[in-house]
Amino acid sequence: MNRDSKKLCYCIIIALIIMILSLKKSDAQPNPANTQGITNVKGSPILIYRDSFSPTSKVHIVIDAPDFNSDPYAIDTIGDDLENKIIISTREGSIPYRLVETGTNTYSGST
Repeated sequence: MNRDSKKLCYCIIIALIIMILSLKKSDAQPNPANTQGITNVKGSPILIYRDSFSPTSKVHIVIDAPDFNSDPYAIDTIGDDLENKIIISTREGSIPYRLVETGTNTYSGST
């Protein structure tokens, strides 16, 4: 590889990095065809989406729940206590689940 080719490769890599870093959060949202939005009893929006429609695809859960942000300086969780239990169920069975705070008032998990 000659010197000019190396320069071109570096320029392309730098351009790709700049493009990735300049993406807005809204550009990284899930595909609307694979997304279902619901609201819980307290009015907090819950977004449920999956990567694909295959038996092995992951299901992602994101909830905006300001009432659960008990400490703004700590990573809070939802589903750990009896009062605010999360259970994921299928035809085969059920498992207890927990969502972890990933941003201010935002909790997520995947299974």
